[in-house]
Amino acid sequence: MDADIFREMFPQDYIKRFLEKNVRIDGRQFKQPRQIIIEFGEGFTNYQYADCFISIKHIIREIESKEVDLNQCIRLSIIMDNQEDLSNIDKVRIEKHFLSQIQDVVIQIVDPQRLRTLNDKVKQIELYIRVAGGDGSLLSHLINCVSSSLQQIKHFETQNSIIYKEIKCQTFAVFEDQILVDPSDFEEKNSSIITVIHILGDEQFILKKYDGKSMNYNLIQQIIQLL
Repeated sequence: MDADIFREMFPQDYIKRFLEKNVRIDGRQFKQPRQIIIEFGEGFTNYQYADCFISIKHIIREIESKEVDLNQCIRLSIIMDNQEDLSNIDKVRIEKHFLSQIQDVVIQIVDPQRLRTLNDKVKQIELYIRVAGGDGSLLSHLINCVSSSLQQIKHFETQNSIIYKEIKCQTFAVFEDQILVDPSDFEEKNSSIITVIHILGDEQFILKKYDGKSMNYNLIQQIIQLL
C-alpha cells in the first residue's frame, strides 16, 4: 500500500502522538511487551490475551476407518459468546468463516497419516472451541490457541503446564516510508494474516506467517509491495 492509503487508514493525531511520545494506544510504553497466557491441562487448553478468553476442550478417540481423511480425523466446533449484539444468522456466518480459516491451519500442523494407530484404527481429535470476549484480531488469537492445543496433544497429552508468552507486537504498517510497529488498535482489529515480532535492542524484525515460515526485515518491503 502507498502512503496515501495509510494516511486515510490511520488517524493523523495518533500517528503524531506515536512518533512524539512513543506510547502505545493502550497506555503501554513502546518497549513494554504484551503477554499471552496459555494454560494446558488434561483435555483442555485455555488462552488469555487482555480481554480475550478462548477455551478449547479436546477429546481423542479411536475410530474404525479404512482411509485416513483429515476431515474425519479432526472435527471442529466453535461457540462465540462475545457476539451478543449480532443476529443468529450473522453468528453462524462468522463461526463458519473462522472454522474454515482454522481448518487451513490444522492441515498445516497435523499429518493425517500419523493418526493411524498400530491396531489399524485412526485417532479422531475433536476440538470444542468457546470464545468469550475479544481483543485485537480474534482470528489471530483463535489460530494461536488452536495451534497451541494441537501441539499440546502431539507432545504432552497429559501434562499440565502454563506458558507465558511475551508478544512484542502483533502488526505493522508503513507511513511516509517509515515502518511503524504497533501503530494503533485499528491494526489489531483488522490484521489477521501477518504477525511481526520486534526484537528489542535490534533493528531486525521477523515476519511470521501461520505456516511457521520466517522472513527477515528485508522482505517486509517486498511483501508490502504485493498487498
